[in-house]
Amino acid sequence: MIRRLISPMEVDPPDAFFELTAEDLQRMQAQAAAKRKAESVFKTRTAREAESAARAASMGPVRVRLHLPDGTLLQSDFKATDALSRVQDLLHKLAAPELAPGLYLYTTPPKTLLKDAAASLYSLQLVPAAHIHVGLDEKRAQAATPTGGGWLRPEVQALMQEAVPEQQQAADAQQEEESAAGSSNNAAEAAAAAQRAARLAAAAARQSSGSAAAGGGKVPKWFKK
Repeated sequence: MIRRLISPMEVDPPDAFFELTAEDLQRMQAQAAAKRKAESVFKTRTAREAESAARAASMGPVRVRLHLPDGTLLQSDFKATDALSRVQDLLHKLAAPELAPGLYLYTTPPKTLLKDAAASLYSLQLVPAAHIHVGLDEKRAQAATPTGGGWLRPEVQALMQEAVPEQQQAADAQQEEESAAGSSNNAAEAAAAAQRAARLAAAAARQSSGSAAAGGGKVPKWFKK
């Protein structure tokens, strides 16, 4: 006698299988709520990122000053949307080759290392201007100290030596103009003070003469001839 085995897929499930229980309904509602929450968080984060990008794009040039360990100051303008890597690239192009691999950037106080090269200056809160310090990791650098006598490439140092005297002369000229203007302002203030003192003295004289006439020729104690 041959019997055919019936597969479970060929058996129709009972009607109770299609009925939702209270637990099934709660589970479905919880899954739907979690999905809506995840979509809301994603949309909110996307909106925040779009707003931040728009604000960063609308900002003007960001002036960044790099402070080298020897006191040298490098200055350049960037966009708020520029990545930190743009600043690092500029530093590596100007720094002495033996030191460039070990240079790193940080802000202070407190000392905070700038590690995320892909982050924008805006997201790192280095706007509208920033002072960034340069440090040296001796283990990564090819030399612990500058071998050429400076932290910058020789050609960059030569350009700075040519440019600095001209800038210094311009700064000295501006300082002389400000000093002259300050002297003129001081003279004007002195003249105005003298006029005020003269008016006060005249008023005091009139008051003392009136008091003497009214008081039988008495002269106030504070008034001296």
